[in-house]
Amino acid sequence: MKVLLLGHPNVGKSVIFNRLTGADVISSNYPGTTVDYKKGLMRHKGQDIEVIDVPGTFSLEPRDKAEAVALDMLRDHPQARIICVIDATKLERGLYLALDLIEKGYAMVVALNMWDVAHDKNISVDPVKLGSLIGVPVIPTVAVSAEGLSTLMDRLLAVEPAGIAELYKRLRLAGLMTGTTCNGCSGCIAGQTCASAPSVLSSEERWALVEEISRRTLTIGHYRHTLKDAIGDYTVKPLTGTPFAIAILYAFWSIFSTFSGLMTDGFLGKAFDRYWLPWMQGWFPGGPGTWIYGVMVDLGHFKDGVWIASETCLESFGVLTSGLYLELGVVLPAVFAFYIMLALLEDVGYLPRLAVLMDTFLHKIGLHGYAIVPTILSLGCNVPGVEATRILETKKQRFVMMTILAIFIPCGAQIAIMQDVIPSYTGFVMAYLFLGYFVFGFLLNRIIPGTTPDIIMDVPVYQRPILRDVRRKVAMRTKSFLKDAIPFVTLGILIVNILYSHGAIDALARASAPIFEGWFGVPRQTAGPLVAAFLRKDLAIAQLSAITMTKYQLITAIVLVSIYFPCIGTFFMMLKEGGKAFFGSLAVLISVAFIWVGLLHLVWVILGVQ
Repeated sequence: MKVLLLGHPNVGKSVIFNRLTGADVISSNYPGTTVDYKKGLMRHKGQDIEVIDVPGTFSLEPRDKAEAVALDMLRDHPQARIICVIDATKLERGLYLALDLIEKGYAMVVALNMWDVAHDKNISVDPVKLGSLIGVPVIPTVAVSAEGLSTLMDRLLAVEPAGIAELYKRLRLAGLMTGTTCNGCSGCIAGQTCASAPSVLSSEERWALVEEISRRTLTIGHYRHTLKDAIGDYTVKPLTGTPFAIAILYAFWSIFSTFSGLMTDGFLGKAFDRYWLPWMQGWFPGGPGTWIYGVMVDLGHFKDGVWIASETCLESFGVLTSGLYLELGVVLPAVFAFYIMLALLEDVGYLPRLAVLMDTFLHKIGLHGYAIVPTILSLGCNVPGVEATRILETKKQRFVMMTILAIFIPCGAQIAIMQDVIPSYTGFVMAYLFLGYFVFGFLLNRIIPGTTPDIIMDVPVYQRPILRDVRRKVAMRTKSFLKDAIPFVTLGILIVNILYSHGAIDALARASAPIFEGWFGVPRQTAGPLVAAFLRKDLAIAQLSAITMTKYQLITAIVLVSIYFPCIGTFFMMLKEGGKAFFGSLAVLISVAFIWVGLLHLVWVILGVQ
């Protein structure tokens, strides 16, 4: 049996999915698109059930790629049973989608979720009466505690398909179908099919029914606002929300940098340099001076004709030393801290408020508040960030967002290496990149034709995060990162070492010297890390630290590596998401790299510090 979970964004649909399926979850792309969905397996009353978490949708009239996929999945699984998740505190909004599904004749139940929040707000919904009016079971649920989910699945297994004729019959008997919506045939009273039922309700008729059904089933009592409500209100108002957002993001950055720095400098860095590197240098077959030893363990360096072994993993550039140290000793702690903070902000309910707060500002660069989500995701990894651009409605928005993400937003792995290589100047590099994000976003908005629609978003109440769900999110994201990162770093170091040993990097450096030294103001040897950057930018930044240059040249080189070209994972995700527009993004990217890095070099020249 297949079960589709449908509902608006931010109604707890994914929490219900996680409660039903546990850890056995697969994330997939819908065929022919890059919109992902989750599916998992569960067993209830001896029956195996495949549960699919459909992308959030406000109606069956799609406005973006995700909503189009939701409609396509309904069409592709006509025999699937539906769980329509409604926020109990916003009954009218959810009822519109529920009535739309009932009209289509699906076998479905309604999960009246956030029942506890509705109770706290003195909002009362009569689920029995509501179910009798619309003809499908309505079950109150509290997804975070799994309350009502067992009853929900019991009723789902026994439910029969509904339809517009049955809906009309019930509403007629309840006295709701009068005037032009009912011709008075009285067939429903005799137990017959409603002769008045059309094939589909108009939007106006559906909203009129939503209003009348809500009037009969919904009671809103007196509610005294709590401290949590006050905080929720203040954090979306510009005057009070902006300082709060700055404080939250500063805390995010502080925890991220402190945790990663403590783990790398205090523990893992010492473990790799004092124990792992010496052990590999003494154990690996072949010994110093052999080609395989240099590629896998330690390239070392020559001084007065004598080969000198590296003292740290960062200097060695071996596949088994630098490769493992970069990903496990430097990047993993940073990414782990980032994913913990992101999961907490998601589950507390702050990200939608940040989106509302940023909406007016982001409109200046042709985007809206939703754009803050792919931006924050890209600070962890650009691949899911670019993937998340599908939540933006227009091609113009997706193009602008995808382009400026690939150019100006460094991933968590890059940031972690920056903190290790230029700890005192990481903030400056980040500020310069974010300045470019807004400057070129503003220019692209002016140049590219198209519109920016207003944001439509349900802002959930603040709630206490569930540690089990936070732990699951962090574990899944960290596992995905390790699966993608370690092979690419290993391959990157291997390729660069081979190119170095055959003189290819030196030849490339000589050929590109006028550009690197003249326009960008960095040593010609920067060509080598740029090759590695296509595989992993964190690896490239680490390689820059081995090149002799001034601190200002190093800052410029790191900015160049950050924006000159996307890594291979982001490259292919941009190709999938953008289609033909991808090549336009690359053209913009190359042009911006020359302009923005050249401008930074000019600043150093003017200041006389180059």
